[in-house]
Amino acid sequence: MKPMLPLRSWRWIPKALIGWVVLTASQTRSVAGTDSGPYRVISRGAAAGSYQAFPDACRLANGDLICVFYAGYGHVSLPRPDWPRGGRICAVRSSDEGRTWTEPRVLFDGPDDDRDPHIARMSDGVLVCSFFPYRQAPGTQPEYETSIVTSRDDGWTWDFEPRVLAPRWAVSAPVRELSDGTRLLGVYHEDGDTAYGGVLRSTDQGKTWSAPIAIGQGSGVRLDAETDVIELKDGRILAALRGDKVPMHWARSGDRGLSWSAVESSGFPGHSPHFTRLTGGEILLTHRLPQTALHVSRDDGATWSGPHAIDSVLGAYPATVELQDRSVLVVYYEEGIASAIRARRFRLSESGPVWLPLEPDVRDLGSRRELFVDRALIDRMDGTSLHLHKPQPRETVLKFDRLWEGAFSGYLTVLHDPDDAKRPFRMYYRGLPLAGKDGSTNEVTCYAESRDGIAWSKPNLGLFKVAGTRRNNVVLAGQSPFSHNFSPFLDSRVGVSREERFKALAGTAESGLHAFASGDGLHWRRLGSGPVLTRGAFDSQNVACWSPAEGRYVLFLRTWSGGDFAGYRTISRSTSEDFLHWTQPEPMTFSDGPPEHLYTSQTQPYFRAPHLLVATPMRFMPGRQVLSEAQARELGVKPGYAGDAAEAVFMTSRGGNRYDRTFLEGFIRPGLDPGNWASRAGLTALGIVGTASGEMSLYKQAHYAQSSGHLVRHTLRTDGFASVTAPFRGGELVTHPLRFSGRRLVINVSTGAAGSLRVELQDLAGKPLPGFGLADCHEVVGDDLERTITWAGGADVSALRGTPVRLRWFLKDADLYAFQFPE
Repeated sequence: MKPMLPLRSWRWIPKALIGWVVLTASQTRSVAGTDSGPYRVISRGAAAGSYQAFPDACRLANGDLICVFYAGYGHVSLPRPDWPRGGRICAVRSSDEGRTWTEPRVLFDGPDDDRDPHIARMSDGVLVCSFFPYRQAPGTQPEYETSIVTSRDDGWTWDFEPRVLAPRWAVSAPVRELSDGTRLLGVYHEDGDTAYGGVLRSTDQGKTWSAPIAIGQGSGVRLDAETDVIELKDGRILAALRGDKVPMHWARSGDRGLSWSAVESSGFPGHSPHFTRLTGGEILLTHRLPQTALHVSRDDGATWSGPHAIDSVLGAYPATVELQDRSVLVVYYEEGIASAIRARRFRLSESGPVWLPLEPDVRDLGSRRELFVDRALIDRMDGTSLHLHKPQPRETVLKFDRLWEGAFSGYLTVLHDPDDAKRPFRMYYRGLPLAGKDGSTNEVTCYAESRDGIAWSKPNLGLFKVAGTRRNNVVLAGQSPFSHNFSPFLDSRVGVSREERFKALAGTAESGLHAFASGDGLHWRRLGSGPVLTRGAFDSQNVACWSPAEGRYVLFLRTWSGGDFAGYRTISRSTSEDFLHWTQPEPMTFSDGPPEHLYTSQTQPYFRAPHLLVATPMRFMPGRQVLSEAQARELGVKPGYAGDAAEAVFMTSRGGNRYDRTFLEGFIRPGLDPGNWASRAGLTALGIVGTASGEMSLYKQAHYAQSSGHLVRHTLRTDGFASVTAPFRGGELVTHPLRFSGRRLVINVSTGAAGSLRVELQDLAGKPLPGFGLADCHEVVGDDLERTITWAGGADVSALRGTPVRLRWFLKDADLYAFQFPE
């Protein structure tokens, strides 16, 4: 325990907070048969707090797992200068049944030491996180109260203020929902030399809660802390209560928690009880003491087998959740200032738990390039972090200054056609001088071209008569509503017909999406006689591509989270084998990103790593007005387009219906130019292309809904969306198990003059492979898009092809953008 408070103040802290100090001294032996591995550390370090403890987990509506835990600087983390709000509640998520987890994010951080969080999902979909804020002014007795915060959107957002349910009562259990909808929450209370448990009760879906109903009060047994409850098959409720220097105790209720029997000994020690009923009917009771342990009942709580050892660590506070394959995940913590949240997985057998691997699957890289834009390949980081790089604005490449273009030009697409030496870069966009209904007859599809992606021209194509002339750059006109959001792509499918190299989708909710094709990207014809997809809002740019990793066409389309233009503007996904027959759209998920308006998707395969989809959607903030009315008039913002704000954000996808939102901050902010604080001024073009050596370009609209509307080129380092970065003091990163097919390791790296990078190849146990250890690696210093790693024995790694390995990177004042094992 860190001596942060005067010793006398500890006597007033609930004994649940100090029991670990006493027990550390008295319980020094492991339970017989304890196996401390295999376990996985799912959170540790400064991303949440140096001290992490008291975890709980449940399943979310989308199938992910969420684990909540306490994070602070010590076992008790009252506010102090470097922690002005004290301990807090953090959470991590897993989309692969506990094998990998997101970086921790703060779920709730009030002004006090917010501790002992537990989480449960109710039948109405509401998530409830129970905890107790703890505070103590110098020379006073401590104050605390059982509180909850709730989430109605699967954990993306939470109540800003907690709801206090029971002053002077603490909690270390989740809300339990009974079969009739009654909700019970196990709590506990200390009063001088007595201590006992209790429950809070709600019969109206948590709208109101009863006063605490005591369990064990006046029993003569000090039940000094945590209480959890579970419904038995006969409708009775079983409560487990921690005992102070006595075994865990039971109590039972036959009236849905309104009254309770006298407490009785369970016959075995236990702190921090946590119940889980499995699909097969068994009841799991995890607890601390001895060490971290599990009891199992196969007769609905009448008898219990155990203790079965989970781990030899004492900190514990274990909690379980059943996985989809009916195995069980247990989360708990290891005690100490450098504490961490651990997880193990087991399957219940007749003799107890059979421990199973929790390693992530071996990632098969082949010889492809991998970018550090998410945590997909990262097992752990220590002193390193993922950093999003911001595109740098360059020159204006296009002005929407033709009569048929104007203030409402938009929904741009930029393509690179390597087969066209004269005009390898092409651009398509909507021309619209005046705002109107989506799909109006005033909309046309415009075209520009470039040899280098920097200097663009608008050729006079003579294809359509617009505004009284054929001297224009229009490739589609008079085919309302398709010019509203006509969005082409270059079909990279092997064997595609030359007449259909270019494809596009366009349409509105009224028309449905229609398919188009072209052999030259200028002359377009419709495919089929009707819409290829009718389910969707389509009131934005709907973008398609050939996904080589999935072997099919993929479409990212505009939908609304509430359906029928209600809720948030969001993104759904559909796929097709032939571009004409599409699956019903399914909503995309956004890892641990919050619900927000994503106006576009702008999702495409990254041209140097096409298995990776990168997206630069516009985050739209309706009603978030920044410009004053006077500023809007001075800028010439069209009426109705000064009341919102927008910016580009960055997301990725590795296939399927999931975006990764590792980075939630703005990718391209509106910036100093006030014209970019108008509505919808955050639109980026679909398409990221390589331009100058070591540079890639993306394009963003400026001054939307203004006569000064134009397009600005932005640049990034090649592969440079994000990087693993380390400060001067250094840090390291270890990957998940990987399998490669190449002969050497090539990296995209930048170091400072005093910086460096080294890499070690390890076996699955984390031991350096002979000849490929960190000490064998030649130091990398400099700035290189493709630097080959060498060790004392050379650069050849072909002897390890096909062998699962881990990569341990050590960086000092350096950024690592990408790596590859080329043939």
